[in-house]
Amino acid sequence: MRVSVFFLFLLFYIKVPGQNPKEDIYISKVNIKWDEFSEQLESEYDIRFFYMEDSINEVKVINNKDSVLLKALLEKIFSTYNITVSHDNKGNYFLFRDFKVSNNVQHLLKEKTVSQNQNNTIYVKEEAFLKTQNNYIAEHVTIGSNGKKFGNKKIILKGYITNESDQTTIPQAHIRIHENNTNLISDISGYYEIKLLPGNYTISANSLGMYEKSYELTIYSDGQLNIALSTKSFLLDEAVVTANQDHNVRGTNMGFERISTKAIKEMPMILGEKDVLKAALMLPGVQSVGEASSGFNVRGSPTDQNIFYINHIPLYNTSHLFGLYTTFNSDAINSFEFYKSNIPIEYGGHLSSIFTINALEGNKENFSVKGGIGPLSCRALAEGPIKDSSSSFLISLRTTYSDWILNQINNVDIKNSSASFYDALMNFSFLQDKKNKLSLFFYGSDDNSDLAFGTRNKYSNIGGSFIWLHHFSKSFFSELSIASSQYKYRIENYDIQSLANKSSFKLNHNELKLKFEYYQQEKQHFEFGLNSKYYDLENGDFLPLTPESNIKAISFDSEKAITNSFFISDTWNPINNLSIKGGVRVTYYAYLGPQKAMVYQKGMPKEIYNIVDSTYFNNNQIIDDDFDLDIRFSVNYQFSPNLSLKASYNVLHQYIFMLSNSISVSPTNKWKLCDQYLDPMKGEQISLGLYKNFLNGIIETSVEGYYKSIDNQIEYKDGAELLINANPETSLIQGNIKAYGIEFMLKKNKGKLNGWLNYTYSRAELTVNDSETGENNNNGMPYPASYEKPHAFNFALNYKITKRLSVSTNVIYSTGRPITVPTSIYYQDGMQFTSFSKRNEYRLPDYFRIDLSFNIEGNLKKHKLAHGSWSFGCYNITSRKNPYSVIFQNDNGIIKGYKISILGEVIPSISYNIKLGNYEN
Repeated sequence: MRVSVFFLFLLFYIKVPGQNPKEDIYISKVNIKWDEFSEQLESEYDIRFFYMEDSINEVKVINNKDSVLLKALLEKIFSTYNITVSHDNKGNYFLFRDFKVSNNVQHLLKEKTVSQNQNNTIYVKEEAFLKTQNNYIAEHVTIGSNGKKFGNKKIILKGYITNESDQTTIPQAHIRIHENNTNLISDISGYYEIKLLPGNYTISANSLGMYEKSYELTIYSDGQLNIALSTKSFLLDEAVVTANQDHNVRGTNMGFERISTKAIKEMPMILGEKDVLKAALMLPGVQSVGEASSGFNVRGSPTDQNIFYINHIPLYNTSHLFGLYTTFNSDAINSFEFYKSNIPIEYGGHLSSIFTINALEGNKENFSVKGGIGPLSCRALAEGPIKDSSSSFLISLRTTYSDWILNQINNVDIKNSSASFYDALMNFSFLQDKKNKLSLFFYGSDDNSDLAFGTRNKYSNIGGSFIWLHHFSKSFFSELSIASSQYKYRIENYDIQSLANKSSFKLNHNELKLKFEYYQQEKQHFEFGLNSKYYDLENGDFLPLTPESNIKAISFDSEKAITNSFFISDTWNPINNLSIKGGVRVTYYAYLGPQKAMVYQKGMPKEIYNIVDSTYFNNNQIIDDDFDLDIRFSVNYQFSPNLSLKASYNVLHQYIFMLSNSISVSPTNKWKLCDQYLDPMKGEQISLGLYKNFLNGIIETSVEGYYKSIDNQIEYKDGAELLINANPETSLIQGNIKAYGIEFMLKKNKGKLNGWLNYTYSRAELTVNDSETGENNNNGMPYPASYEKPHAFNFALNYKITKRLSVSTNVIYSTGRPITVPTSIYYQDGMQFTSFSKRNEYRLPDYFRIDLSFNIEGNLKKHKLAHGSWSFGCYNITSRKNPYSVIFQNDNGIIKGYKISILGEVIPSISYNIKLGNYEN
């Protein structure tokens, strides 16, 4: 715990003086290498150093005085090396031999070659010096004739934001005009457009994982400025969770996070496997259902109310090895977006949250290969151009060799077990012309396990998508996506020969979406479109596994349904500091045959003995249907560039849910559609948040409160049998959820020390009471949801010791989840009975864990055949036995409880990553 307390102290130890580059900076006693000294100053002050790296690589900064002016210290140190120190009034320091700098140079910097005129004045062109953490005005640009006078009529500035390395466009890049504090976001094709009065401006652009680029702009008339951003490739990633600067204050989105996979490479993870979804568990309002388990609970909702998309493909299972890994190779993932509050109008059908995962596009300029190896798995990725820098491919493969570890364990059952998995993806991108971009994406995963206590499992995902982006004009474009996915599993139980059985399940999800977007300058942004989904569930059969089995065969009906939706939304900025976004989504849901439907006695519980008739529906005949209206509304009032207040209101509907006997998402859980017995679930959420940034965006803070209600929530009757029930409606009952909470977040995004901490207080309460049939749970009284954890605290920190060495830690605490326990034993007519507490009246012990990792980068030289890095980690360094569950046994009339801990020991790991090819590419 001492290590984490020390990191917490460092996180808040931030020097406030000197943030204005025009102020004098004083240095106290120091004895440190130059590269560490310069990086520390750049991270704490708004300054930047420019120098030829080879000329001062071994310089050491030594100061024995309590306070000395920075420029005086630099002049004293570098005079012995015949190096001149010069600086301007913008906080830029230049270190060079035999040159002088003119402060009147207007076209200073593109950052690469140095030219010299007769007066020995230095003109810095592109890539003259090693790029550092801060940014400088890149160059002066004039648009229009410089002989003209500035007019009073607004003109249009437009252009594209692109990636300098491979010329791909950058969607949702942030563009800022500093003089009038105007901010805008590029569209999904990287296009931006803004109206300005003619004049002089400073314009900057940045995006996640890219260096910011700025221009001094003089504009007389309409014109185009395309901005190419370079990738942050050779510095260790600085922040774990990040977004465009000040986007948390400016944007209308609430409960939104974007995670870069580059940014999580330093986080400690179990067995050293970098995992995007596991990183999401460190966000406020997101809680795990249990250690080494799959599934998230977000803001008081069950796990099946989340949906995952990868390049528009819906996924219904995201875990390998029953939750130990997730099914994505992080090397192949570009970004991960998470919505838990005002969900975009283009998404519907799930009440709680949307996880959208975007795969990397292949490099259109250079071919490269990279991979990694860890204790249980290895991975490889290849990418490169296909033709003429207009198309690219990316192929990723990952597999495991976990059986060797199982064979090292003394337990006979584990030693005789086996488990394996693989996943793969392919992404092909084609730029047909300036108006059309096509993408083809394929994804697949497969798991096999044979456990010695008599269970064999096989489950898999497979899917593909086609995406066509088309520009009708500079401000009007469309996106067509066609996606198909299939999730299936097969289980064989053979422990007891007379009860040996097998079962299977398959879920097919096909989806089409056509979305249009129109930008009306910087004032409005329209979105509208169509979305159609087709569900096909094959529930399989429950069959005897062998001829000796006494299992009776049971057949299950298949299920089909369609949803057709129309959506429209508008983002309006009536004034500079106010943004309003509203939208509606109209959905038609139809549950289809063929199916034999039971008719139950009216007003009586749906039980087998209450069946009075049955009806058969033909193929594609409508059995039941619904029209539903979803609503999205959000508003952002910006008090200042660093302070805003947001509010949002959501209404959503859900038509598919999971059948599970546990709170964890198991790969062998079935899914079910709403039908004539079960109404669609409806969720409403209202949120309010305050967002404040400090120290020029270095520190981000936020507080969000929410209240959520869910009607027609699917719950299970006491003693419900779900997986081998031909009439599942007899085990289900619908109720209501009331959830509320408040989330606090603090992030430090820049500097050698970066990370975040958050605290969440949340409650989720269910009431299940069917007034029509008299059925209820907990005698009709409210009770806590089985996943409710009122208090949760997460702390994640990265400290970059040098460019090549970093250390990271996670600290996780949460309240134990609710459980129902036996409270007494009583006897009646000589028979023993057990009495239980009210539902979820007690709780498991609290959860607490600390993880630690060290990351070592190889040589960072640009031109090198291969670049490697090492990661050393310890998961659960305190060896705390956090209970996953509790089981109770009756031992001669005495009830004994036993805690079950999944990962109760420290788990060390080591992994090695390698990349072939130029490091910058």
